[in-house]
Amino acid sequence: MRMNKKGFTLIELLAVIVVLAIILVIAVPRVLSVIATARKESLGKTAQMAARYMQQDYAIQSLTGTAPTAQSTAQACPDAAGVKDGTCTYTSALNSGTGELDYTVKVVGTGKFAGYIAQSVNGNAATYPES
Repeated sequence: MRMNKKGFTLIELLAVIVVLAIILVIAVPRVLSVIATARKESLGKTAQMAARYMQQDYAIQSLTGTAPTAQSTAQACPDAAGVKDGTCTYTSALNSGTGELDYTVKVVGTGKFAGYIAQSVNGNAATYPES
């Protein structure tokens, strides 16, 4: 009588588990790094967008004659700047060369963005000062 053996041997199962463990050890840190980079860049785009908003708002105020004319201390960004993932502050300084206000917007991440800081000057690409 012939027996049909079905299933896997213990060695085969252990080999599969070892291969899966090796893949996890390699993949998990890479995935976590990609997530961290995405959060940082997202906060940077938020800072850049807020700085551009501030410049557009200044241009509109200039047309109505209500634009600020001197340097301001750090102030909270208005809700209209669209910052949802952090606290936003800005400072503005009158640029004597152009007569325009230069805006520096700083966003400090909160929630899942905690620990990240992004800064944009005049809507330019964000920089990431150390926290």
